[in-house]
Amino acid sequence: MYGLTDPIIGRCYASLAPAFAAREEALRLQTPQTALARAESVKKFFKKNILTSCAFTGVLRTAILEETDFTIEKLCFEDACGCAVPANLYLPRKRDGRVPAVLLPLGHYLEGKANAAYQTMARTFAEMGCAALIFDPPGQGERVLLDDPRKAEEKKDLWCVAQHMHWGDLCYLFGYNFASLMAAESLSAVTYLCEREEIDASRLGAVGQSGGGTAVQYLCALSDALSLAIPIHCTTTCREMLRLHGVGDCEQSFLGFVRQGFDQVDFFLPFMGKDLLILAGSEDYFPLSGAREVQRQLS
Repeated sequence: MYGLTDPIIGRCYASLAPAFAAREEALRLQTPQTALARAESVKKFFKKNILTSCAFTGVLRTAILEETDFTIEKLCFEDACGCAVPANLYLPRKRDGRVPAVLLPLGHYLEGKANAAYQTMARTFAEMGCAALIFDPPGQGERVLLDDPRKAEEKKDLWCVAQHMHWGDLCYLFGYNFASLMAAESLSAVTYLCEREEIDASRLGAVGQSGGGTAVQYLCALSDALSLAIPIHCTTTCREMLRLHGVGDCEQSFLGFVRQGFDQVDFFLPFMGKDLLILAGSEDYFPLSGAREVQRQLS
């Protein structure tokens, strides 16, 4: 928790003041027509600056676990970077035709897709007749980068942050965004759901909290397939985040975003006309004041 009392963050905030002011002026003059035009510019920005060619290839089903009302397919993808991406697909047994599906991007849990709360959520969806897909992001679950059990036990979710920063800071040095990989893998997971013959591609949603919520926000800008998005404990404005805390980890922060006039509300502009539920809390790391400002701007 640093905020403007930290000298480095204070200088960053001051250097971005012109960008914040320009954005406020653009919002003041915004019309429905300019909002639609902005939505298109947002898509172009993200496809250029975040989306990579990391499409899942070579999907391997390693096992099927049999439950009373559903099955769990243990999958392993290989992305275009050569990374192995373990995933679990929860599929209802009783299907009258194709079923809806939800992607559950993970928050900062070291156990990854093995986290008990996420397993309960995925099982509940499957028992209600909705497929659910969870995969391990970099630095979590079966993709742990920095293996130190003592620090993991001590820092818990912050150990996930440490791994994201370790990878992401190196990316920044080369002008690349770690968020690009995270967003691309989430988008590819949605594409995989669309390709499954058991799943109704017209009824897809994504639900995620914290880092997983950030992935949902990216999908709002990148995916035309989703019809429902529920980002939880991640939505705020860049200005409020910087003013009160600083920045999120490297999956939530990428180069050139604010200076080019964008903010978190822009994730949602391409999603206009679809079902969106933003959940925020007063005790969360992401300032509630910023979430309320995002809601105001969307309205």
